[in-house]
Amino acid sequence: MDKKLEQCNRQADILLMYKHENYILELSLAAYELLKLAMTEYFANHNIYKIQAKDQKDKHGLCTRTSYSVINLNSNKQQYRINLFHTTSRIEVNGRGRQEFLPHLQDIAASMDRKRNCPQLNKLLEQQIKQCIESMQTSGEASLVTHTQDNDLKASGDASLVRTSQLRQKPASGDALLAGSEQSSGDASLVKTSQPKQKPASGDASLVKTSQPKQKPASGDASLAGLQQSSGDASLVKTSQQTETC
Repeated sequence: MDKKLEQCNRQADILLMYKHENYILELSLAAYELLKLAMTEYFANHNIYKIQAKDQKDKHGLCTRTSYSVINLNSNKQQYRINLFHTTSRIEVNGRGRQEFLPHLQDIAASMDRKRNCPQLNKLLEQQIKQCIESMQTSGEASLVTHTQDNDLKASGDASLVRTSQLRQKPASGDALLAGSEQSSGDASLVKTSQPKQKPASGDASLVKTSQPKQKPASGDASLAGLQQSSGDASLVKTSQQTETC
């Protein structure tokens, strides 16, 4: 687009040069567009010459160059070639019959002057190009903002995903607490269970107490023996006394 702006402000609408045995035309943007149209009409209505066009496109499919083969209808041979470079608004004419291009150019330029005013058209084209550039810049900034927002949304989504993953991982800590609680409860139950198993010790003490009363008859036996002995001694005393009396 910058090149097109420069072409709108060229000093001459048509500048003719002769370089390396070729005619070179440098035109303003308006003059170039008008010349293309006028050239097509001129050769379409010519009685001796006609043109065959061949386009050359870039990798994006845009036509960047058009070559016109100017053919003599009588001999059906090419007289010269006109190469139009659309990106630079330049025209190159070469071939053996290139001198014949000069009178053709005069007729074509005359038809151009009758149709449009090139300076006014250049001003109009300049305004349209500037508006197009501003629109492209605005569109580019909007696309950048949209791209940034998409990135922000993606980052937010990733953060939400991380939070969701963390929330899903939290029950693990609850399970750990539950496991700890169950283990503590199990240990306490195990202690309670082990304590009753020690109670038979009191039973043994009772057994000792029970066994002790069983030994008490020994004192009874001793009393009985003493009683019997005393009774025997008393009887013996009585017997002795009776014997002494006799």
